[in-house]
Amino acid sequence: MYIYIERELTMINIGIIHNPKAKKLVLDPYFAFVLEYTLGQFGISASPTGEDQLKSILRRFKQYNVPIIAFNGGDGTINFILSALVCIYNEYPKKPLPKLLFLRSGTVNTIPRGCGVKGRPEYILYNAVRKLEEGKPLSTVTRNTIQINGRTGFLWGGGKVANFMRRYYSKDVVSPLHAAKTVIVSIFLALFRPSKFSEEFKSLFAKVYINDDKDPVYDGELSIPFAATIRDVGLGFKPFFLADPEKKQFHFLSFKGFSIWHLIREIPFALFGRPLDTERTLNFPAQKIRLVSPDPIHATFDGDMFPKNEADIKHDQDEYEVEIQLGPQVKIIVI
Repeated sequence: MYIYIERELTMINIGIIHNPKAKKLVLDPYFAFVLEYTLGQFGISASPTGEDQLKSILRRFKQYNVPIIAFNGGDGTINFILSALVCIYNEYPKKPLPKLLFLRSGTVNTIPRGCGVKGRPEYILYNAVRKLEEGKPLSTVTRNTIQINGRTGFLWGGGKVANFMRRYYSKDVVSPLHAAKTVIVSIFLALFRPSKFSEEFKSLFAKVYINDDKDPVYDGELSIPFAATIRDVGLGFKPFFLADPEKKQFHFLSFKGFSIWHLIREIPFALFGRPLDTERTLNFPAQKIRLVSPDPIHATFDGDMFPKNEADIKHDQDEYEVEIQLGPQVKIIVI
């Protein structure tokens, strides 16, 4: 399905990009029309079927200076659209990025929640439109982004994090209940079948280079490595307290090895945004991180899996590398 509603673009305030595979649209295919009705005269919407079509739409939005881009989807949708948006605006470096409106309509909405966006999709859009009608300013928060291989997002995870997410996505239906079951199974294996746990939830072994340093700061096991620009990852946990937009940095955090008991002991510190055990963790701010591993690096970036398929991995390399660097700052509307 491809929807594009033509209006007088010079009067447009919001451009919505729909992801037809977003949870809300899968459950209710007419939900896109509900949002368009709510949008009224203040915007236009599109459902691109691929990256080329998405970039074409974003170029049109940029041409007419559409000031707000709304994302009808979850974390993966945000990553996909934002990556294309940054790519388009890099062609015009003097033009600021538009403000971002996350509608929280996906399966996983960690990024909007971490940025302070609350409420149902239609509620978020309705309140944005109402403020525009009343001539009131829209409140925003500033967040850094990270960039990896041309993609732009907010939260990267490797090692056991990626293997956990791969298991979570292995079922046709993903939900909070399925996530809870996956957590319970993981804890059970870690406590009572540690060899099975280590086999199924593998760590990443890599050298860690900070910024442009030529010598690694660490060489060994990274069991739960993260790079993040949002502090809150849900349920009140704020482990990435060094993700500070004012200092233009992201937070790199990883356990050097893995112990379920050590992880449990660290939960209160993660909950209140306090430094973790420095003897057992890597925990520092950075503008660039380079990981070099003898094995393929499996990762999740804003909920999407990389590589997407085992067939995409080249097994003839001596080393595998991923570079995580600070991306542009973005302004996110909070209602």
